[in-house]
Amino acid sequence: MKNVFVIIITVLSILLLLTGCDEFPMPTEREPTTPTTREIVTVDAVVESYDEHHWYAGYAHHYKYRVDVYCQEYNLRKTFNDQVSGMWVTSDLAGLKKGQVIKVEVIKETTGTNVRMYINKIIK
Repeated sequence: MKNVFVIIITVLSILLLLTGCDEFPMPTEREPTTPTTREIVTVDAVVESYDEHHWYAGYAHHYKYRVDVYCQEYNLRKTFNDQVSGMWVTSDLAGLKKGQVIKVEVIKETTGTNVRMYINKIIK
């Protein structure tokens, strides 16, 4: 009885192995892809809203910032959020005012006819 079970398992294993050994055609040529180009541009943007929260807990100052910026040149908007803690720590977003003109980094990615633009960061 044990020998019959071993023979059945062996035959099933061989059949499973043989069904998985089908030849798949390997692609000889790849489709040409259009290269992606990245361009980094520094432009002016306006601070649309500025929100700062401060609290003191555990022997440290805590700050939470939210800044909405708008780039009129490319019609782009982005919200930046930051949170810092510590006695002498400050954020790059600290001290901005609503309506202030600041410099931002805009990244333009071009792939063929597709163009993707977004605000990457605030430059201080």
